[in-house]
Amino acid sequence: VWPEYARKNQSDYLRLLKWLQMIRVDQNHTITGFPNARVTVVFVCIKSFKNRLIKDLINLGWSEVEIDTVIDFKDSLYQFDFTHIL
Repeated sequence: VWPEYARKNQSDYLRLLKWLQMIRVDQNHTITGFPNARVTVVFVCIKSFKNRLIKDLINLGWSEVEIDTVIDFKDSLYQFDFTHIL
């Protein structure tokens, strides 16, 4: 998902936010099927995506504790290099 680079991917980003909301409110554990399961979503992404997602989730009412509990960002694993051909 590259929502920060292309408007055409905005709908993907909105679906991502909706899906994360479902994960957040899944009190009956219908997604996992296991009552004691804990869902963790891992994002390997650039820092700007991480910052944007955190900001948007906070605007949706998430606390920082909820974000840290549900989402594990691995922004140090992602490298984005432009290759220029001359």
